[in-house]
Amino acid sequence: STKKDLMDLGVEEQIIRVIPEAPSFSKASEAEVAVVKKKYQIQGDYLVSVGVTELKNTKRIIEAFHLSSAGKELKLLLVGRPTGIQIEPERNLRILGYVPQNDLKALLTGSRGLVFASLYEGYGIPILDAFNCGTPVVTSNISSMPEVAGEAAVLVDPFEPASIADGITKVLAGPRGLVEKGFARISEFSWEKTARMTLDVYREALNADKEAGK
Repeated sequence: STKKDLMDLGVEEQIIRVIPEAPSFSKASEAEVAVVKKKYQIQGDYLVSVGVTELKNTKRIIEAFHLSSAGKELKLLLVGRPTGIQIEPERNLRILGYVPQNDLKALLTGSRGLVFASLYEGYGIPILDAFNCGTPVVTSNISSMPEVAGEAAVLVDPFEPASIADGITKVLAGPRGLVEKGFARISEFSWEKTARMTLDVYREALNADKEAGK
């Protein structure tokens, strides 16, 4: 997806190398989840959405949350400070603000699902983070997100709250298969692989310089 964006800006395809990234963290323990839930005073089950901006599609995600049965039974936790967007207080909705990585790991591990229905992502590491935490994912069917998620997430139309709501309902109805698919998908990504592919690009550039110098 980012390669296509670069090409649309006029960058030649033959000089672009695509290197996937990897998860930021792994699954938290039950004790870590309990500590973080106590820290943020979270009771009962919940969903997580990362980022509170127009680009992260926060308002449609909130609308979808209330359209789905989750709006009556669960809480929606918004991770991040609102930026360029105003969110009014609503039932079962909480804005947690900035959350450290270790806390986010525990929040994702303890959640019923990640709702990551962004309008655009250069990559979408939270999808991989959720997979690594054993958490099912609802994400957008546009931009880079289908590439990252593969067949391990529920893909939705981010411009349609009803589609996002349907995705939430599907995740809550049968997450087990998605969790297994998420773990299988995550096996394809590692920072070692990212580093090796990056090193290959440096070597390629060095060899190209040597060839040009002949």
